[in-house]
Amino acid sequence: IIIGFALWGLYQTWIPQQDTPPLTSSILGKSILLGTLAGIVTTLTGLGGGLLLVPLIKRGFGVSISAAIATSLTIITLSCSMAIASLYFHHELALFSTMQLISILAGTVLISTLSRQWRLRSTPEQQQFIQKWVYSGVLVLSILGMLT
Repeated sequence: IIIGFALWGLYQTWIPQQDTPPLTSSILGKSILLGTLAGIVTTLTGLGGGLLLVPLIKRGFGVSISAAIATSLTIITLSCSMAIASLYFHHELALFSTMQLISILAGTVLISTLSRQWRLRSTPEQQQFIQKWVYSGVLVLSILGMLT
């Protein structure tokens, strides 16, 4: 079942945009439907949210792969941040040392700067092509990891 969802996500990534009609007519209805579907499936299967959110956002809202990936990353970042804050404040766990936090921050700034420079120098078509391949690579690696 999990591999089926991953393959569905891979398929949804590569089908043309005009072939993906919205699932419902209401934005609020779509949000509730897609959020509930993603929450149920990720809870029952243990899949990461991004594996399902990207194709659901792309198909459900009819947006580009770039917008779907950006939205998924934002949702994942917010939920992970809340989980870390909860562990720290409610359980008083020191999750990272100061050096680890500095390394994470430096890596984030470096990657953000490099990706922004690349985005400014490339066309939207090139960006979407690379994003599709990177997302597809993550899905393929996830499938291979499930098979082993």
